[in-house]
Amino acid sequence: MQGSGIIQAVKYIVANAIARGELQPILTDYGHQLGTPIAVIYPQKRYLSAKVLVFVEFMTELMANLKRFGIVD
Repeated sequence: MQGSGIIQAVKYIVANAIARGELQPILTDYGHQLGTPIAVIYPQKRYLSAKVLVFVEFMTELMANLKRFGIVD
């Protein structure tokens, strides 16, 4: 990757490469504010399909894990 240039990437996508020293964060003071809320909007609960329920549960667990490992704020 050396000499390939500068990229803007989401931390959780490049976290392993940063940990291995393959990428080096620069201009961190100018990056996008992590922790931007994610909203899942859906109709009243009595009309929720199983797919929507599974997706909401998946996103809730995913965000909790990302926060626990310090990948998002």
